[in-house]
Amino acid sequence: VSYPALPAGFPKYFAQIAGPSQVAGPSNLDVIIRSTSTGEEVTRAATPDIPDYRLTPLNVATAPDSRSFYIEYRAVDLQKNTSQIWIFKLTFTHGGSSNYLEWIKGDPFPASGLLVNGGSMAVSPDGTKLAFTGATQRLDGQSWPDDIFVVDLRTGARSVWQVGLSRPGQTFTIPGISWTSDGRSLVFRAV
Repeated sequence: VSYPALPAGFPKYFAQIAGPSQVAGPSNLDVIIRSTSTGEEVTRAATPDIPDYRLTPLNVATAPDSRSFYIEYRAVDLQKNTSQIWIFKLTFTHGGSSNYLEWIKGDPFPASGLLVNGGSMAVSPDGTKLAFTGATQRLDGQSWPDDIFVVDLRTGARSVWQVGLSRPGQTFTIPGISWTSDGRSLVFRAV
């Protein structure tokens, strides 16, 4: 099969959250990196197995180098029945022959509830900042992304922007965020 060349500026790889072939379920999900031109699997990162915690991947963002991906996990403390957001950086070598998963500076991040509906992550164009949505609002027993965290990937320094647009009985969510091309501002979709 012959595949057309990718347009200029088009990413070479994309990430997918999927269950491994032998087991399915939210605590047994992998992050799979695939070639954009062929769809073939390049590498895979299994969910980290950390004693006394259950991790579930929620979101993935691609860095500008196209070899690094940031994976957001919901980390549930099985002893305390509380949760946090942990973010790992997945880096792979050409061809996907090996990969490396490391915890980013500034972790952990607060989380509310055990279920988040929607959410988004984006790496700045220069690769130095990561923005992601967090959930502070609860409605009908579920958490909804309604604030934005920005983390400096070099230092771990972080800031949070809380929208404050929630009203009793209504849900305000931020299902998508993106950086402007100059990396100085974020654009978000609000529902």
